[in-house]
Amino acid sequence: MDCSVPQESVLGPLKFIEYRGLAELINSHHLSYHLYADDTQVIASTRTTHAELTADHLQQCVGEIHRWCSSRRLQLNPHKTKFIWFGSRTNLQNLAALSGTSSLTVTHDVVQSVNAVLDLGVTLDSELSMQNHANKVARTCFYHIRRLKQVRKLLGPDVAANSLRHWCSVDLTIVMQY
Repeated sequence: MDCSVPQESVLGPLKFIEYRGLAELINSHHLSYHLYADDTQVIASTRTTHAELTADHLQQCVGEIHRWCSSRRLQLNPHKTKFIWFGSRTNLQNLAALSGTSSLTVTHDVVQSVNAVLDLGVTLDSELSMQNHANKVARTCFYHIRRLKQVRKLLGPDVAANSLRHWCSVDLTIVMQY
């Protein structure tokens, strides 16, 4: 391997120190960001009336991020790039009527805005209702309940109950934090 390290190796976090320059680049556009290893979120806040201008501003920032990545032999993956607007149902409907707010261009690919994104295991929808995530947690819990039903005689009631409590509480704690 000439220019990378295996995933989950002890050298991995050291390689991500290089992403400090990316934070400075995003700051230069007066935008907010979250960096987690090699995942980057660029965040802008705006009123619906300024959404087109904000989308253009994001577009310029993404273009510079692409150039920054290229200069470091990193690849910005447009197929893993998501673009989402968060807001009330009314604001999102008003936003849909505006041109220039439904997509961004990343390298030579167009990224359409989506209604939900996965962020560190939590599904966030455009209205921040958490309905998609709550449904996913419920499906996971019911899956584990059905699995425990199949093996309950082998485990005994105490082990089955503790297992269920563990599987459901981890996900439900995540829901409560957001």
